[in-house]
Amino acid sequence: NLIGTTISGLGCAGNEKGIKIQGPEFTIAGTTPAAKNIISCSSQNGVWITMSSGNLVQGNDIGFPGDESDPSNHRGVLIEDSSNNTIGGTTPGARNIIAGNELGLRINRGELNTVAGNYFGVDSTGIVRRGNLSNHISLSDTSTNSIGVASGGNVISGTQGCGMRLESSSYANFIRNNIIGLGADGAVHPGLWNALAGLCIEDSYDNLIGGSTTELQNTFGSNGLTAIQIVGPTSTANAILINSMFDNTFGIDLYEPNGPNINDPGDMDVGANTLQNYPEFTLVESTRGSLHVVGTLDSKPGSLFTIHVYHS
Repeated sequence: NLIGTTISGLGCAGNEKGIKIQGPEFTIAGTTPAAKNIISCSSQNGVWITMSSGNLVQGNDIGFPGDESDPSNHRGVLIEDSSNNTIGGTTPGARNIIAGNELGLRINRGELNTVAGNYFGVDSTGIVRRGNLSNHISLSDTSTNSIGVASGGNVISGTQGCGMRLESSSYANFIRNNIIGLGADGAVHPGLWNALAGLCIEDSYDNLIGGSTTELQNTFGSNGLTAIQIVGPTSTANAILINSMFDNTFGIDLYEPNGPNINDPGDMDVGANTLQNYPEFTLVESTRGSLHVVGTLDSKPGSLFTIHVYHS
């Protein structure tokens, strides 16, 4: 189906809303080319899921592959007051291409939604920019959603804002196995960086970025200011585990102020992720295949800390 386009699929003949779902267990498109919808030129939302659960949106082109200065849908997908919906899937046929919108996907006040296997801000090749103008994925006042799963992450690249944004007390969300700021092949390509940051967390807490195994790691590359930026005194206990970060201006920025923070005695300051002090190494050496690291961490007494050591 062509929803909001001319018969050629290349011009706009827009709707206010492309598709609205207000009921359980609908499937929008499918995993074969014949099932695909092109959903473009909506003044509000390309796909709007509201007060609904168990819906599946897969195999669609949501947006318009034109000039990103004139974005197609205001929002590609909006999930609002809804839970247990799936956007995408773990096979190539289930992939949605969500590109050329003002904002790619937003979840407001929902739980247990899964966004997996999609391309945000790139075309079907996964390496050519078709950016969403602001954020690709935005979570607001929401919890326990999965952005990427072990068997299917998203490509999130080529926006003028944040690749992902968590805000307004979003908590206990999982960000896993995504490629952020790079092509689907994991390589640097022209224009695919996210200009502000790969992931922005503002006034949100207890979110997990990465996980305990390499299958869950996110890859952040070539993002403008930083791979991960955390802002605000209520942005605490966000765990960042086993991720790959390279070619970013900074890896992790606890934004108080912008850029590296100076360790303080006893780590008594407050702010994003409690402005956690970082360990200081005095010796790093490799001997007979073993890595020997010596250092100190000056932080809150009586607390248990896990320190991961990475290499480049």
